[in-house]
This record gives sequence, structure tokens and C-alpha cells, in this order.
Amino acid sequence: MLEFIWTRLDEVYGLGGEVWGEDLETEIARTLLSCRAARIDGRVGWQVQVHNAGDEALDVTSATEQWSPNFIGEEEFVLLTRLCQGREVRCDDPEMLAWLESRGVEFCDVRNRLLETRLVASSGQKLKLIAKKCQLAILPTGAYVAAENSTGRLNRWVSRWIEDSRD
Repeated sequence: MLEFIWTRLDEVYGLGGEVWGEDLETEIARTLLSCRAARIDGRVGWQVQVHNAGDEALDVTSATEQWSPNFIGEEEFVLLTRLCQGREVRCDDPEMLAWLESRGVEFCDVRNRLLETRLVASSGQKLKLIAKKCQLAILPTGAYVAAENSTGRLNRWVSRWIEDSRD
């Protein structure tokens, strides 16, 4: 809950990266209660389900995991680069479709992989960048990565990755 409050304060007041630290670990959410809107016997309300999690289950599972950017393919990298440059990516662009076809790749597959990154949304015939500050990197291994980098998290991750790969 505090993470949401700090995030909102940062968005409204621009607190800056100092509030977040390195931010290379993310907390793992545990579902304890879920609900959904339901109509039962003609009455509308909430259907609530309790998820019991004993001490053993909570102790066994880690509370955090290491953050990692999205590892993407070359086609996704190219389209994300276009979006980051403020250019349009349309699913009916004949030049782009021909390029993807020459690589043996379907646009719908690339679009779906981009949507999974949560950096991009689909609106009609277009893909739109929804990240505040999407940035891309090519690692020394040749792998492509992309992430929201408004707090510098991607920069810190790449620096740590390079440092760890030297060891």
C-alpha cells in the first residue's frame, strides 16, 4: 500500500529518484482477498473469495524478486525505437509489413509481444507508447531490452548487469 502512496506522491509532486533508491527489487503481491461483480438471483453485488495463506506458505515464498527489463526481439526493438522517436507504427503500413514478412514474422505476433511489455497499447490500427520514458538498450551479448526508465531503473539495471557479467 505504501508503494502506491509513494508512487502517487512522486507523480503529483515529482519527488525524484532519491525516494526509490536503486529500485531493482519488486515486492511480490499475495492475493488474500479477491472479489468480482456478480448477479445472483437477480441481485447485483460483490462475490468475495478469501484466499487462506498460512504462515508456512508465506515463509516459504520470497517477499521480493529481482526486477528485470523486458527482453525483446529485434523486430520489437525496431518498432519500439520508432515509437520512442515519436513516429507512428500502424498495422496497415505496407513498408513495415513487407519488412516483417521478409523476416518471416507476422505483425500480430510482434504486436502481441509488445503489448505484453506493458510499454505499448493498441488503439485501432496504431500502436501507441504508454510508458512515460521508455528506453531501450542492447546488451554486450546482443540481447535487446526495454523498460520504463523515468526513475533511472533501467540504467541502474544495465550497470549492475555489466558489473556482474565482468565477475
